[in-house]
Amino acid sequence: MKDVQRRSRRGWPSLWRGWSSGALLALVLPAPLLAYAPSEQVPVLLKVLTFERTLQDDPDDDLRIVVVDQPKDGESDRIAAEVVSELRRYGGQRINGRPIRVDRRTVGELLERSDPEVEVLYLSAGLEGLLPNILDWSRRNGAISFTGSRSLGEKGVAVWLAEDDGKPRILINLVQLRAEGREFDARLLRLATVRR
Repeated sequence: MKDVQRRSRRGWPSLWRGWSSGALLALVLPAPLLAYAPSEQVPVLLKVLTFERTLQDDPDDDLRIVVVDQPKDGESDRIAAEVVSELRRYGGQRINGRPIRVDRRTVGELLERSDPEVEVLYLSAGLEGLLPNILDWSRRNGAISFTGSRSLGEKGVAVWLAEDDGKPRILINLVQLRAEGREFDARLLRLATVRR
């Protein structure tokens, strides 16, 4: 009996060492804030916007996209800067015949005043605490909310990009989208995962 107990005690530390090197590290490290880098998200966002039915074809009117971040959060600030940079690379492109205009605002700047000229809000990571206020703003101003953050997407953003079995997936919160006064073509709704 003593031999069995001794062996089991000897086996435990070696088992722990093998387990702790990989699995314990995975438990301790936080999940990535974004499933895809901004350079991968921006082309998807722009393609999604081509399916938006309420964006009017007016070549004299810019399509205003505002990137929102939390200035006290370094990651939020970094992600927002990358998204703005990527969007500006597409500056000559038109969406539904309209040139793209990109602005960046902190969440405080966004919430302090209405701006019905804004048609798209890209929400950087780190905005969970103020998300209800931001989504209320997007509903009142008719701006489509978009994010690459799983956390924000699961909390109600209208459109978000996630990873599903290693493949990109567009998720649409239809209730929020309609509350924002927006509507997508049925072709996109068939390709996306729609939450009602």
